[in-house]
Amino acid sequence: MSYNLSVQERLFLEKVVDEAHGGKIAPALRENMVNDLGGRLQNHIFASMMQAFPDENKDAMDKFLLTDPSQAETQEFLNNNIPNINEVVASAMLEFRTIYLGASAKI
Repeated sequence: MSYNLSVQERLFLEKVVDEAHGGKIAPALRENMVNDLGGRLQNHIFASMMQAFPDENKDAMDKFLLTDPSQAETQEFLNNNIPNINEVVASAMLEFRTIYLGASAKI
């Protein structure tokens, strides 16, 4: 399955896969791995954002989600309601990298 990855997410995953496999991986396999990891990365980032979401804004989030928002509206809502969202995302990505590289080293 292919996920709608941002350019930043795709480049990040390509670098992580290359780092894990020493850049010695067939292009088609690399692409499949990046696509597979895309959903996992996005889920990890989302979980980190939900942990950082202030408790006092949870009711506002519930009401917002009932409006069936677009992806752009959701991103704007999260940007407006999660303090230091850029740091939360960066930290989640680094944590994902650490987990993936640790798992790859055991294979």
